[in-house]
Amino acid sequence: MARAVKDFCPIINASDDVRYPIGTLQRRGGTARHDAVAWGLARVVSARGVDIIQNCEVIGIRREGGEITGVETVKGFIGARKVAIVTAGHSSVMADMVGLRLPIESHPL
Repeated sequence: MARAVKDFCPIINASDDVRYPIGTLQRRGGTARHDAVAWGLARVVSARGVDIIQNCEVIGIRREGGEITGVETVKGFIGARKVAIVTAGHSSVMADMVGLRLPIESHPL
């Protein structure tokens, strides 16, 4: 796989001693400006009544009787009838807080 990636993108470090070795190649894959995606999502959900609190880390998800009742944050508890995990690279960490196993892994960059 690494050889195919190196042939496709010669500037990539395909050695065996890199922090995150190459595992896949998606030739038709693209990139998106993550900030533009985040702000676009923020505008849409805000228009639908969702409150967005920046710089407020979620440190736990509160459940009562098998149902989620809100989130514990560094600024205190926030009650909610519905909670969505939309944390991009941190999704598996958040899902683990309620015992869900996602088919992805979070890695620090």
